[in-house]
Amino acid sequence: MEGHEEQLKENKENNYSREKMSAKERMQAYRARLKANKAQHDKQVMRYGSSRGMMAAKIYVNEILAY
Repeated sequence: MEGHEEQLKENKENNYSREKMSAKERMQAYRARLKANKAQHDKQVMRYGSSRGMMAAKIYVNEILAY
């Protein structure tokens, strides 16, 4: 249970720091997360092959990153 409370505290701090961020910083953080997700996603596609839905998701993520 202690770990859970620490997690809550950490989440609260993260939310607070997010409120202090400017819109530009938020967008950069968002893009960084997207890139990390995309790397993870590409690894899975390499491992398990790709389905049509995965390709659509990949194209969508690439469009956002291009923006």
